[in-house]
Amino acid sequence: MHISYDLIKLKAIDFATKMEVDNPPKFSNGWMQKFLKRHGFKKYNVHGESGAVNLQMLQAAIPSLQIQISQFSPQNVYNMDETGLFFTKPPSSTISHYLNLGA
Repeated sequence: MHISYDLIKLKAIDFATKMEVDNPPKFSNGWMQKFLKRHGFKKYNVHGESGAVNLQMLQAAIPSLQIQISQFSPQNVYNMDETGLFFTKPPSSTISHYLNLGA
């Protein structure tokens, strides 16, 4: 499970509500940075499986894809990495507690 700043803020608001805190903080980005530092958390980038792509197969498939795409008018061809169609894509970063076992 990937943990994001927004998820931490939502849980903080939820806890403040359940604990009936009179004057809860604003849970701003500054609050978030101090919270992460105070508890030893750090934001890490999640690495995908891009190294698993077979580039030779990809290069061989390009001519076939170009022929298929040529059957459509340009306004009906979409570059998927430039659209908002990644609504189910997991976040590219997560927050984790650094545990130094070697020192």
